[in-house]
Amino acid sequence: MKTKLTGLLLLVLVLLPGVALAQNPTIAELTVELWPEYDRPEVLVIQRITLSDSTSLPATLTLNFPPYVDALHAIAVERNGGLFSVEENSIVTTSTAKSLQVTLSVDSPKLQLEYYDSQLLTKQGEQRQIEYTYTADYPVTAARFQVQQPLQASALSLTPAETASFTDQNGVTYKVLDAAGLAAGDSVQISATYTRSTDQPSAELLASQTPVGGQPADIQVITNEGPVSRDTPWGYLLIGVGVLLLLATGGYWWWTNRPQAAAPPRLPSPRPVRPKTRPASRAIPRSQPAGEASGGYCHQCGTALRSDSKFCHVCGAPRRTA
Repeated sequence: MKTKLTGLLLLVLVLLPGVALAQNPTIAELTVELWPEYDRPEVLVIQRITLSDSTSLPATLTLNFPPYVDALHAIAVERNGGLFSVEENSIVTTSTAKSLQVTLSVDSPKLQLEYYDSQLLTKQGEQRQIEYTYTADYPVTAARFQVQQPLQASALSLTPAETASFTDQNGVTYKVLDAAGLAAGDSVQISATYTRSTDQPSAELLASQTPVGGQPADIQVITNEGPVSRDTPWGYLLIGVGVLLLLATGGYWWWTNRPQAAAPPRLPSPRPVRPKTRPASRAIPRSQPAGEASGGYCHQCGTALRSDSKFCHVCGAPRRTA
């Protein structure tokens, strides 16, 4: 029995380091980008992290940033080639005298963090200098540091010397410094200098050079919405058909239910005006009806009048009494 317990204890002691290692996050790839004078006078710092395959997900990370940084500008994870903001309820931020500490839970091995650092860049006339230090919170297998040369700047150089450089499709130049095998707590210090005669942000200059609807290269937009399908033309076509059907239905409904114009009121036909006088030549004398006393004749139209009539019953002329 004692032998079995001893063997079980040895097995636990052997397995424990492996379990602890599996629970401790490891960064397989780290890219830190420094964009001075990009859209603000400060330096935009972008960290892109790819966790190792041995890191269990979801993983909880605690990352440290300079203590004078108020808050991170963006925290996002990558899914299907798109960036999605991490929910605020899964982020805990703590400010101390030594650092701004951000603890977050991620369910994706790739994440991106952005913040503005107001103390990295110093200016003396046209001479600009950046002093940046990165301290690893977790072991890093491979790290890359990229410094963007602002538009209308020249003579960008790094210390230590850059290991590579490239220019993107917008003509923006980057200097690259590679590092490998960083242990937790290791630091990398970078100094960058360049010359620039303007304080106008690169983003404004780049926008004037970028076609309408275009977007500078190497910029990934962080969004809370789902990624757009590659079959977007079909989607737009279906949306357009749906909009047309709605418009046609609405037009038909309006046409059938539109208020009808009221018909103009029918005016009564004008009554013919009977002339008050007739030419004497057209007057037809009438004989006195039988059995009726003679009342004379109308002086106007010649009609025989009744004995008790005061007006002519044909033309309406008053009866003459004399």
